Amino acid sequence: MEQEVASIAKYMIENSGGAYPYYWKIPEGFMVPSIYFPEPEVASYGDTFTSFRYEYSWYVKVFSNNDQQAHNIALKIIDAIVSNRNLIPLVDETGEPLPYGVRIKNPEMKNIEDSPSAVQLYIRWQSSRPYRSENAKRAMDLIMSISAKGYD
Repeated sequence: MEQEVASIAKYMIENSGGAYPYYWKIPEGFMVPSIYFPEPEVASYGDTFTSFRYEYSWYVKVFSNNDQQAHNIALKIIDAIVSNRNLIPLVDETGEPLPYGVRIKNPEMKNIEDSPSAVQLYIRWQSSRPYRSENAKRAMDLIMSISAKGYD
């Protein structure tokens, strides 16, 4: 799991009030309350002359014994995110917090019609990355010839 994804999942678990996490697959007879973290959807875009960006969309599901409990757990997670100005602290490989974070867009929650006792959190963020640098030969001289109409 990459660092930003792991950091957001950790933050959500810590602020869920004890929900059990599942990643990539939900087993039969899973525990509730629980949070299911599938792989996020990723789109790539050009960003600047020296970087590109990924835009992540993550559809995280919260399960509980009934709709109201699932809603309350999801609302606790949203409240924790929004009250921290949508800034999720990044963590290192050992789970220790780093001095910087990832800012997510406003999280959204909706009921899942075909899944009783479940709600879905929609989490989105962008991540910029530098292009691979290539050693290019630099120009030693630049000669320009500019002409303007009427000044020849």
